[in-house]
Amino acid sequence: MKRLLGLLCLVSLLAIPAVAEAAPPTTTIYNANWGDDDTKIELSYLVDDPEATVECQIDEEPWYECGSEAYFWMGTWRVWFETDYPELTFGHWFRIRGTNGDGTEASPPGYYRE
Repeated sequence: MKRLLGLLCLVSLLAIPAVAEAAPPTTTIYNANWGDDDTKIELSYLVDDPEATVECQIDEEPWYECGSEAYFWMGTWRVWFETDYPELTFGHWFRIRGTNGDGTEASPPGYYRE
């Protein structure tokens, strides 16, 4: 009887599904397009969590939410970076990251143009 109870306990433990470990989202940048007047750049990207908040950054400026400005076209999300910097497209870092309830992407991808 003790063996049967022990076996039933073992079987019930094995039947419990494993809980997947949650993780921050991952972002991939696919392409960059330059605006006509060199004051804006468009990056194509995907975030692997559709519920993630998307944030953008230029150089070391503070991160800001930019997902509401994004649009989906030809399989990727696209967002324009615009600022008052003259010749924005040269010598600046452009970064996109995802953040969700499980954290913020630790090493967000960036794009740099010399």
